Amino acid sequence: MKKKWILATVLNCILVFTGCGHQETLNTSASTEQESMFSYRDYEVGYDEESATFISLEGTGISCNSDAVKISGSTVTITDEGTYILTGTLDDGMIIVDAENTDKLHLVFKDVSINSETSAPIYLLKADKVFITLAEDTLNELTNGGTFETIDDNNIDGVIFSKMDLTLNGSGSLVITSPAGHGIVCKDELAITSGTYEVTANKHGISANDSVKVANGSFTIDSADDAVHSNSSVSIQGGTFEIASGDDAFHADESLAIGAGTINITESYEGLEGLNVEISGGEIKLVSKDDGINAADGDILISGGELYVNASGDGVDANGTLKISGGMTTICGPTTGDTATLDYDTSGMITGGTFIGTGALQMAKTFSSSQQGVITIKGEMQQAGTKIELTDEQGTSIISCKPELSYQVIILSSPDIVKGQIYTVTIGDVTEQVVAD
Repeated sequence: MKKKWILATVLNCILVFTGCGHQETLNTSASTEQESMFSYRDYEVGYDEESATFISLEGTGISCNSDAVKISGSTVTITDEGTYILTGTLDDGMIIVDAENTDKLHLVFKDVSINSETSAPIYLLKADKVFITLAEDTLNELTNGGTFETIDDNNIDGVIFSKMDLTLNGSGSLVITSPAGHGIVCKDELAITSGTYEVTANKHGISANDSVKVANGSFTIDSADDAVHSNSSVSIQGGTFEIASGDDAFHADESLAIGAGTINITESYEGLEGLNVEISGGEIKLVSKDDGINAADGDILISGGELYVNASGDGVDANGTLKISGGMTTICGPTTGDTATLDYDTSGMITGGTFIGTGALQMAKTFSSSQQGVITIKGEMQQAGTKIELTDEQGTSIISCKPELSYQVIILSSPDIVKGQIYTVTIGDVTEQVVAD
C-alpha cells in the first residue's frame, strides 16, 4: 500500500553506529566507512578547564566573567571561539552562538538543564563549527515550552537549532523534549560520535540538510512524524536504535542501506522506506501499520542480517525488484485486505539465505524465481501461534516457527531446501508432504 507524501523538513542522512548494545567492534567495511566520515576532533571529548570559560546558569539568572559572553536577562550570546563549560539550570532562556564564520567553539554540558518556553534552548546562529560535549556521568536536559516564536529571519523549529556544522559527543546523557517541533535541527552537517540520547519530538527526532553521521552511543526516539527523515540517503552501519514513530521510522528519498547494528521499531506507519532499500547486515525488528519495508520507486535487496517484520500492510513492497541473497528474513502478516507478505512489480528472486513468510491469501505472491528450493502453501486460516515445522526425508528439522499473527499462506526457502525434493510440513496437528519448487 502507498501513503501520501508528507511535506516536512528533511535531511540527507548517513547513520553509522557501533555494535549491538555496547559492542565496540565493527566489520572492516563499516570501520573504513566510519573513518572516512569523521574527523579526529569529532571524537575528541577532552577539554582544559583551566583555560575554559565557565557559564553558570542560575534559574532566572546567568553569571560569567568573559568578554566573549554577552548576557541579556536569561539569554547568553557567545561571540568568540574557545571552550565554554555550562553548568546549572535555566528556567526560560537561550544559549546563542553568534561568532565569526571562521570560529570553532566547544560547549561542554555538565548537568545542564535549559528550558525555552518560546524558542530553541540552543541556537547556533553563526560560526564555522560547534562541538557540544556531554561531560562524563552527567545528565543534561533541553526542552521547549510548546511554541516557537519568530525572533529573526530563521525558522527556528527545534530544541537544538544549528545553522552550521555541529558535532555532539561525550560520555554523558542528553534528554531532548520538543512538544511543538523537531528535536535536533542542523542546516549543515551533523555528527554524533558518542553519548546517550533520548529524543521526544512532535515532528522529526533528528533533521539536517547536508548529512547526519552517528558513531558510538545509543538512541531512543519517540516522534509523531518520521523518526529520521532524509531527502537523500541513509546508511546505518551498527549501533542501537529504539524507535516509536507516528510515521516512518527511517525514510530516505533516495537509498536506505543497513549494514550492521540493532534496530527495534516498536511502532511505525512504515518501518523502512526509501527509493531503494538494501539490507546487508544487522538485527532489525519492526512493527508497522502499513508496509514493513517499502522501496517507493525501486528495488529491495537483502543479502545478510536478521530481519523480522510484523506488518499490517505488505511485509515487503518493492516497486521494482525484490532480491534476497542471504541473511535470515521473517515476515509475519498481513492478515487481511489487499496486501501481501511479498509484493513486487518486476520480479521477486531468492538466491540465498533463509526466508519465512506468512500472511493473508487474497493478494498472496511467492517468489517468481529462485536458485534454491521454495515451498509455498495456501490453505485455511490458522490462528496466531500455530506452529509450522519443515523437515526433510530423514526427519531433520529445517525450519520451525510460531507466527505471531494469523495466516493462510506460508512461504519457506532455505539453502537446505532443494528443488524437486520431498519435504514434510506440519502445521499445528496437520502434516502433509510437499515438493519444493
